[in-house]
Formats: sequence, structure tokens, C-alpha cells
Amino acid sequence: MKKLLALALLSSIYSTTTHAIELTSTDWYAGALYSFQKVDIQHVDDLGINNLGIIAGYKYDDIFSVEYRHSTSISSDSLNYPTPRYTSLKEEQEIDYQISLLAKASYSITTSLSIYGLAGYDKTKAHIKRDGYQTDFDGNITSSFKRNYAKEIDGFTYGLGFNYQLTSEISLFIDYQVLPEPKEPHGVVKTSRDSANLGVFYDF
Repeated sequence: MKKLLALALLSSIYSTTTHAIELTSTDWYAGALYSFQKVDIQHVDDLGINNLGIIAGYKYDDIFSVEYRHSTSISSDSLNYPTPRYTSLKEEQEIDYQISLLAKASYSITTSLSIYGLAGYDKTKAHIKRDGYQTDFDGNITSSFKRNYAKEIDGFTYGLGFNYQLTSEISLFIDYQVLPEPKEPHGVVKTSRDSANLGVFYDF
């Protein structure tokens, strides 16, 4: 009798464990993304930077999930603009890394298509190069400077996107993300950042 009870107990534990593994295994997903990030330097021009990255996420249910994104730039961009001090100033930017920790809430439009909102924390480390020079009335360079430095920008991020279920395991997505603005000192030209992202992920 004891052997039968032990066997039944072991069978029950095995069945419960297997069921739990089946449930949790489908809650995780991972993928890759491409993003085009726009850096809007107010009253001047825009910079466009291309990023590639990875995604890892966990689904609590059909509506709520949490997601981690990590990307880095595959191209840089530059622009020239005049300043009161220098005749010309060239600025070039690229992204060393960008990480986002996001909460997502989804709503199904059809069996394959859903819309979602996202919000969370983002941190970006940008690499910036600045070259400037000043000329006299004859066009001769009287002074110049070069600066090469890294800048970290972090804060609240939010966005909106669409997800399309291609197969039972593979999904495609596209979303728009508003990124935190740099905390610039008073008198410095303000910048804003946003990103258009698209990618694919696999449900485990």
C-alpha cells in the first residue's frame, strides 16, 4: 500500500512539474531589433543613427509582459551649425549602448494582430565628437577646438507599437519610442530623442 501511495505521489509530482515547465517555457521570448534613432537638435537640424540590438522578455499573461532591450549603433551621423562663439561647429554622434527596461500592455485587434503600449526606463551612452573653428573677416582661422567625449542620458521612456503573430512561435513588431532628453545646462541648445523600432522575436 505504501509503495502504491509513494508511486502515486511521485506520479503526481512529475505531472505537476511537467505541466509547470510547459507553462513557464512558453512565457519567455527573445529576438532582435533594428532601430532608427532621431536626435533633434532644436533650431538646428536632426541626426539619424542606425542601431541593432537584442530583446529578452517575459509574458505574465496575454496582456502584460516585461522586456529588456540592448542595442548599439551601426552608423553615426554628423551636422554643421553656426554658434555665437564659432563660425562653424561640426558635431558627430554614435551610440555606444542603449538599454531599455519596459513594461508592456497589449490588446488584441485580431487573432494575429495586437496593439501595445510600453513604458519604463532607458539609458543611453552616446559618443560625441565636436570640431569647431573661428575665422576673421578674411576667412583665416583664428581659433579652433576639438572635443571627444561620452555622454550618458537616462530617464523615463514610453511608446506605442503593433505586433503581428506570424506563426505560433514567431512574431514581428514595429513601435515608436520617445526617449529621455539630455539634462542640458541653461543656455545650451536643447535636444530630444526618439526611435522607430522594428524586429522579430521567438516564443519559447
